[in-house]
Amino acid sequence: MNINKRYGYPLLLIMLLVVFSPAPRKVLFDIVSNTPAPEFSIQWPELRYYIEPISGINEYLLSFSRYILQLLSWMLWLGIFAGLIRYFRKDKLANTFLRALKFETAFLSIVMLCLILPLPGPKLNAPKLFRALDLHSHTFYSHDGLKSPLESLDYHEKLGFDNFFVTEHGHTAGFNKFDEKNRFSVVYPGMQVSTTERVSLVILADKQFDGAEYLHKSVKDVIDLAHKNGFVVICPHWWKWRHFTWQQLYEMGIDGFEVYNAGYRKFSDKERRQMIDFCRERSLLVLGSTDWHGWGYSSNVWTLIEKTGDVSKFNFDSLRGHITTKVLVLKRPGEINNTFRYIFEPYFGAYYYFGSLEFEQIFYWIVWIVLLIIAFHIPYFGVFLRFAPLILAAVFLGFSVLSIYTWIPLLPENQILGKLLTPIFIGIAAAWFVIFKYRKS
Repeated sequence: MNINKRYGYPLLLIMLLVVFSPAPRKVLFDIVSNTPAPEFSIQWPELRYYIEPISGINEYLLSFSRYILQLLSWMLWLGIFAGLIRYFRKDKLANTFLRALKFETAFLSIVMLCLILPLPGPKLNAPKLFRALDLHSHTFYSHDGLKSPLESLDYHEKLGFDNFFVTEHGHTAGFNKFDEKNRFSVVYPGMQVSTTERVSLVILADKQFDGAEYLHKSVKDVIDLAHKNGFVVICPHWWKWRHFTWQQLYEMGIDGFEVYNAGYRKFSDKERRQMIDFCRERSLLVLGSTDWHGWGYSSNVWTLIEKTGDVSKFNFDSLRGHITTKVLVLKRPGEINNTFRYIFEPYFGAYYYFGSLEFEQIFYWIVWIVLLIIAFHIPYFGVFLRFAPLILAAVFLGFSVLSIYTWIPLLPENQILGKLLTPIFIGIAAAWFVIFKYRKS
């Protein structure tokens, strides 16, 4: 096997792409004032650079705006790549199918590991005058949540949030699962409720409440009841359903709108600008939220408010008073997000990531390339590669067992761990076993 031709040349092409395809780097932008935010900065953990090839892939995957389309684009192009190899090598069709299965299973394995492992994420550094908030997040006590309250605390701390609300779907029991020392000091209660019009609203509170009294009610009734109890109601990801106009929701008493949601990013800049202007003209809250469900330890949005009163504590009255906010988004100026990009996603992804690397990131890429080349000269490394599919099959089978073990005590509330995550793990494990079984001897 010629190591240089099989591995060295493709990696060299990647490095050439870094040098000759400069792309704009991500910057913090206040989308409310529509200006850069130089007084704020992003800090990455040192670990991120040491494992840059993994961290870079993680950052890229968690920045998707159209998850399904972009993943399908990758799967399609990996299949095309396997076909091109067959064309040039005059390989057997069976070998081509196995190669395509190997490429796509490896890709899906990387995606799932990025989504479930606590890989390094960006932390916001803010001046002491400001408090960073996350107004919308979930734990595995929601039907579609993956991570525990303890992991939620870890996530928000690592990303630089001072306070956050846990807003489970249809109940408030998740808040009670947090340690007492963190309740009303770091985490606050809330709930995401679906109204009789099938519109989602997020209730934010400064005291514990029974979420059951907000179920099976109209938008107007939920808002009125929340206001009666001294709570705040915001409209999350309005662009997902569009059942009422902004004006109609304003007339029903809504306190504010999410203008950016890290879970649902498909909202045009033009319409977002219009929504922000609408809110500012009516003194409504302008908010950004992670809508974190446990998928990956990353986010690109923080809501900032100026500290008032006792600056050591979060002042909930600032939300009641519709305080002016900053919504910081870590984004790449001029980045294309349209159908053309999604069709050629692997090429756009490579351009934006590799073309914007800094010196330290390039250095650790070179280190890992050198280590890989050295590894192929180590005796018995080939034996490890031969059994790698079997090892990966066992790893993902282990993930499936762990997922079921976590899921059973959460029934009937949680559905995603057993009905989505476990089958995906089992499917990936089965694919790796097939690859091992039918590999070339």
